[in-house]
Amino acid sequence: MRLLLVPSHEDFLKLKPTLWGIRQPGDNDNWEDYEETGALDLILMPGVAFTTTGCRLGHGMGYYDRTLAAHQRQFGVMPARYGLALTQQIVDKVPLSETDIELDGVVHAD
Repeated sequence: MRLLLVPSHEDFLKLKPTLWGIRQPGDNDNWEDYEETGALDLILMPGVAFTTTGCRLGHGMGYYDRTLAAHQRQFGVMPARYGLALTQQIVDKVPLSETDIELDGVVHAD
């Protein structure tokens, strides 16, 4: 997974949606990666389910956890981490593994 600098909303709208509707650059696009531009301040994370205490259930592939761990190793600091959730995605408990990195908070309607 790559985290890229998107300079403007207009630039974001130029990105082509994938089969899943997620906008991302093409293989030949030249976007700046955070590894080149410096440590991230904030990352907003999707998920399948969240707890109000910052536990997140993704799709089980560990992309965000590995990327965050690499960020920590490279810059010595962790960005603020917030989940974006629908109210229906807030649950009492989600399964966690030792490599799961918890969020600082979850943004939802309630």
